[in-house]
Amino acid sequence: MTLTLLRLSAEIMKRNIISLLLFNLVLVVLLTPPHTVNIVKVVNVHIGINWTTANSYCRAYYTDLVTIRNAEDNMRLAKYSGWIGLHYGEDGVWVWASEHEGVTFVTWDGDIPDDDKQCVMKYGPDWVREPCRYYQYSLCMDESLILVQEMKTWEEALQYCRELQAHTRYRFDLVSLPEKYINVLDGGTKKLSATTDEVWVGLRFQAGKWFWLDGSQVTSSYLPHCPVQQQHCGALVYNSTNWKTLNCSEKRKFLCGINN
Repeated sequence: MTLTLLRLSAEIMKRNIISLLLFNLVLVVLLTPPHTVNIVKVVNVHIGINWTTANSYCRAYYTDLVTIRNAEDNMRLAKYSGWIGLHYGEDGVWVWASEHEGVTFVTWDGDIPDDDKQCVMKYGPDWVREPCRYYQYSLCMDESLILVQEMKTWEEALQYCRELQAHTRYRFDLVSLPEKYINVLDGGTKKLSATTDEVWVGLRFQAGKWFWLDGSQVTSSYLPHCPVQQQHCGALVYNSTNWKTLNCSEKRKFLCGINN
């Protein structure tokens, strides 16, 4: 399976599949830590693979095959098609791949599958049971982002993100968002957090250059080569593809991301 994933990953890179990834957001309010919103990115992987390989691929490079818990989430994803995490489990019941979560919502009548159709494809808003061996596109979910709805300076935000490990099993940092991932926040997110028009991210200017905290290359052509004095920290503008440079001592809400 590891060799299969390596080959698949190489094939995706070969086809420049990253440029074809489509993102949609599903927002889930977390109970802990307080004042945070988990942002779930749904990634449409445009390469044909069977359900088992899709499940392994999503777990290796994101979080899991997507879980759809209600009609509202299903309509948010209506424009996408691909394998989802629903399958007929060993216990003889339908379960989601993520933590073997039970099913509370489906879009078909009846609960007994054909012996040969034990995995589920989503075609727009409709779900269809298909043989798991079929080669289809896939819908992965990436739960690596947290929007923190507290106002902090850039340095305070950085410290907060790094201390999130006490609440989760992951290491967090202020999120690094290379340009291909820039469309992260939409109008729906902003409704949850309308105090400011931008949020801190892990973009910083030091020693004469801009850099991401995770070491990713900064390729933006509109970041100033010589920013105004003190405006050495970067923020992401809501519902936009623009960065904004701010004084690092200003207070903004901010995005934390899992540090791999």
